[in-house]
Amino acid sequence: NLESERKPVQFMTVGGKFFISQTIRNIFENHKVIGEYFSAQVKKERIAFNENYYLFNPLVGIDCLDYKNSTYRKEYDDWSKLYNISHISPLKIDEKKIPDNPSLFFLGQFPNKENNNRILDSIILIRNDLAKELLKSKLLGVNIFEIEKYERSWKWK
Repeated sequence: NLESERKPVQFMTVGGKFFISQTIRNIFENHKVIGEYFSAQVKKERIAFNENYYLFNPLVGIDCLDYKNSTYRKEYDDWSKLYNISHISPLKIDEKKIPDNPSLFFLGQFPNKENNNRILDSIILIRNDLAKELLKSKLLGVNIFEIEKYERSWKWK
């Protein structure tokens, strides 16, 4: 029995896509997270988990990177005519650029024609109240870092 061996992961990324459990979807909906949910089946060794899972597509992207105080790599892409921003560390946020206090959003917009930048790192930012509820729930697969402690090269030890 898959459930008795180990509680299934509640949040995972595959190919840059976010898959979340029904439990996380409920938390997101309680916090009015703006995004799309597409039904998905998650399996381990060809056995599907009992809980419903969703491909989650966050719909809010905000270019709030503090370009002046962050360190990052910037390379011009001839095809898109934009600058690709990657390897951001340290990550610094310009909070004045964040409108309407969203509970969850991804860093940057794809592409952002206003400043000719496209942020390539998949960084999701969440408001403190949502972070606390996710941490309190002790869900597998959910890792939350304070912005000040974000390190692009972070790996499991």
